Amino acid sequence: MNARNALRNGLLAASLATLPLAGASLTAKAESVSRDNSLQQVQLEKGEKQHHGKHHKKHGERHGKKSGPLGQLTYFEVQNLALQSVADLADQPVETVRETAQDEGMRDLLRSYDISREALAGEMTPKMVALVKTAESKGRLTTLQSQALVREIESVAANASEEDRKAKMRPLRDLAKMQSMNLMIDVLSQLSGKSQAEARQIVSELGPRLSIDILGIERDAFREAMQTRTKALVEAALAEGSITADQAKTLVERVEKGKHQDRG
Repeated sequence: MNARNALRNGLLAASLATLPLAGASLTAKAESVSRDNSLQQVQLEKGEKQHHGKHHKKHGERHGKKSGPLGQLTYFEVQNLALQSVADLADQPVETVRETAQDEGMRDLLRSYDISREALAGEMTPKMVALVKTAESKGRLTTLQSQALVREIESVAANASEEDRKAKMRPLRDLAKMQSMNLMIDVLSQLSGKSQAEARQIVSELGPRLSIDILGIERDAFREAMQTRTKALVEAALAEGSITADQAKTLVERVEKGKHQDRG
């Protein structure tokens, strides 16, 4: 009996002696798992951030492409104003900011440079107003259109803290739409001999396609005139510095692609 008790006590003592070692081993393992989980979380958050940024970047690019070459031209101009505004606020070269923006949406770009939406709006609003005023001075917008766009831009700036993406995109969409419509009316006026006021009235009542036929204009002649004028606007934007050489190349290639598709 004493022998049995001694054996049991010996085994118990041996087991108790191993407990600190087992505890240390478990602690080390837990710390290792925690480090792995933290690393995975960082990688996951980084991946989500890149995906989020690319999603919004592609969304903006799709908007530009869907609205035709002139719409994409406007998108490029506004995008460049936004990047220049971030560069001015961050005291960084705009090309550095542009490179950073390749993998980030605007929200993440602002976080990277610790810039608030309100600060961006304050910096970008006068640039947007100047863009609109330039378009008006070049005859691409009417005075009433320019005034309406300025009100929209100022409204967006006043509500910069809100998350309404659709409202924030409205000035860009309207600017692109107005310039495209005005160019089309100008081309219809020149080809038909009608005044711009008459051409605008006909388009407002019948729509673009039927207006071309009613005015007796050959559709090929209309398309060619629109393509020529669009390329001239791209060249002017490049000369003014509102778009980059790469953006101008993309736009000209798109116009040329449309020309080939029309012939096909």
